[in-house]
This record gives sequence, structure tokens and C-alpha cells, in this order.
Amino acid sequence: MFVATTTSVSAQPVSAPAASTQPSQSQRYDDDDYDSPRRRQDVDDNDDDFDDFHHPRRLRNRVTPHRGGLVLALGLIAVVGGFSFCLPAILGPVAWALGSWDLREIRDGRMDPEGRGMTQAGQVCGMVATGLLILGVLFIAFMFVLGGGF
Repeated sequence: MFVATTTSVSAQPVSAPAASTQPSQSQRYDDDDYDSPRRRQDVDDNDDDFDDFHHPRRLRNRVTPHRGGLVLALGLIAVVGGFSFCLPAILGPVAWALGSWDLREIRDGRMDPEGRGMTQAGQVCGMVATGLLILGVLFIAFMFVLGGGF
């Protein structure tokens, strides 16, 4: 448990902290054995982009690869193909469920976040296709109830 106490402010300057166990700034980048909490910039002579502080290769080795392309393809097939055939319309709920699962995995840090956009797009296409599938089934049921049939 933490108990906070109040102290008075004095006019005396604060003394310098004790010597740190961490290496100095000049030693920090010279010693390869030291695991710095700061990420080092990637050195690439052919690349002039200075925004290389992330390491996507390291991230991909620790997490499951994303399936954004698969989710997007299933969602698009369900939306576009659902108007002409019944089988692709069934892929709508599959794309919705798979997209929801993958987005949860991405949010929890167990899947590569690079595919978030494609996964969200595929999930939305799956939602639209599922809505169209439900409307189509309700329309057919309504037609049979009225006796119109096909």
C-alpha cells in the first residue's frame, strides 16, 4: 500500500542523484551487449527514410501473421457474388466472424497489426453481405407466405 505524505518546500537546492548503474550516453550505443530500452534506428545506406524506429521483422516473428487479404476477399465475394448466386452469400457471415476474431487478436497483440485495415474492410463487407442475405431470406419467406411462390 502507498501512503502519500506532504512535505514542505525548502529554498535549498536538491542534491545530485547518486551515480547511475546505466552506462553513459557515449557508452550506450558503442556496447552491443547492452540491451537499451530505446530502439535504435536501422542503418541502411540505400534508404534515406529517417522514420525507421520500428522493427516490423521482429514484430512479425513474435505474432501470428494477419489474414486481412483472406477476410477482405471473403467479404468482397460475399457482397458481389451474393447478388447472382446463393453460395457466395453464405460467405458473408464467415467473413464477419473471421474479421471479428482477427481484430480481437490484433487488439490483444497476438496477431500482426499491419493487416488491420484489410481485416476491417472485409468485416464490413461481411456485415453488408449478411444483411443482404437476411433480407433475401425474409423476402423469399414473405413471398411463400403470401402464396406468390416462384
